[in-house]
Amino acid sequence: MGRLKFSHLWVSILIPVIGIVAPIVWDWWTSNFELTIEQNQPTVLVEKKGKISELEIIYKEKTIDNLSKTTFKLQNTGRKPIMASDFVEPLIIKPINSNILQASIETQYPNNLKSTLAHSSNNLTIGLRLLNPGDFIVISLLTDNKTPLFYTTARIKNISSLKLEQAEKTISINTHGILPAIFVGLLSTFLAFISIFSTSKIIKNRKILRTLTNINHSHFADWTIEQARTYILEDLQLFNTASKRYLVNLVQSYDNPLTEEQSENLISSIITTIKDEKSVIGTFAIIIFTILGYHYSISTLFS
Repeated sequence: MGRLKFSHLWVSILIPVIGIVAPIVWDWWTSNFELTIEQNQPTVLVEKKGKISELEIIYKEKTIDNLSKTTFKLQNTGRKPIMASDFVEPLIIKPINSNILQASIETQYPNNLKSTLAHSSNNLTIGLRLLNPGDFIVISLLTDNKTPLFYTTARIKNISSLKLEQAEKTISINTHGILPAIFVGLLSTFLAFISIFSTSKIIKNRKILRTLTNINHSHFADWTIEQARTYILEDLQLFNTASKRYLVNLVQSYDNPLTEEQSENLISSIITTIKDEKSVIGTFAIIIFTILGYHYSISTLFS
């Protein structure tokens, strides 16, 4: 009853599992170094409305029409530290349609990051000594435009590109990873159907096991070899092809019809075969990979 051989079922399971694991491992491997900059929507603090010439808004001796506040969250979202020596060119945030009036650090984690800010009206230079995975700094900028736009520049070792992301209240879809996410989602759906199919077979086998344990040992006596063979191939829900082949070969060696002793032996062999199958463990593993695949797809699409 011996050796484990790959059946079409196991091959059809193995291929989707590899298809799910490969993108996850690749993402994990390539996310060693990652710096995320998240920009919140600007908050208008002061706005000059109407054409009242006598009304002036003055901030630090400068006349302005609007005053808005924009916050940025810089976080090491990778798995390795980002050192000061990794910055070939400094991290700079530049306004496109406004002037920077003030820059300050609102919060940082941990508190001893010792980050520095240096700003002029047209750029903000951020000095970072060390960002361990999960460390972050939140910076606020005051500008003289109610809808300021920004872009970032930097050259950082091991980080190919730096993107300024908008922090929206609505759910956004990550179009960059949409194809791998959909691919993994489809494979996970396929595995979900297999897990449902496997679970139904396990339930049916458990019922058969209870029945065979409680019935008379001469249940198969006077059955023909063909009847016993049909029962094994159609009624039993065995996962392992080698197990089916073993039972069929066993029946083929019996008398036709089966004797009471052979019936007892067949019942014992079927019970042992069902108990020996690792179908529950295999199905549980399939469910785990299915959940893992769905989690990857959803987190990738809606990150």
